[in-house]
Amino acid sequence: MRSTASSLNDVERFRMMLRALINGERIEVDQGIIRLAGLNKVLLHVLRVVDYRGELRWRQEDDLRRIINVVSEIEDALDGIEHAFIKLIKPVVYVPADVDVLVERDQVLLAVAKLTRLGYRLLLYEPYTITLVKDGINVDLYVHPSAANLTYARG
Repeated sequence: MRSTASSLNDVERFRMMLRALINGERIEVDQGIIRLAGLNKVLLHVLRVVDYRGELRWRQEDDLRRIINVVSEIEDALDGIEHAFIKLIKPVVYVPADVDVLVERDQVLLAVAKLTRLGYRLLLYEPYTITLVKDGINVDLYVHPSAANLTYARG
């Protein structure tokens, strides 16, 4: 007899979620799996795999559309500026928390000026990153992106 998701612990739920992500296996979704999928930034992918129909899925789909529209707007705005979107494409469908753009150091202030003309406002200015925000979505402009204070790419 197969266990229901509600009777499983987090390790078992995580394994179940992986089977859905990797094998496309249909699983029973409970609040624990939704929580784990959200923490692992794969919620939309899980909801699509199990064909979940409900407000949570529609909100995720809407959030993804908002991010796609922001990426499109930024791409148009930065025409003529050397840039690349980073940390955006992954092997699962997910809703990015923000939009990360690598910009050459000598063009970053021009990029900021172009985006502020579109309604983005400055949120944070750091040595290697400038964060702008519009409609609740952050846009990070990197000249040297880093993780845990270690530079991993050069602008």
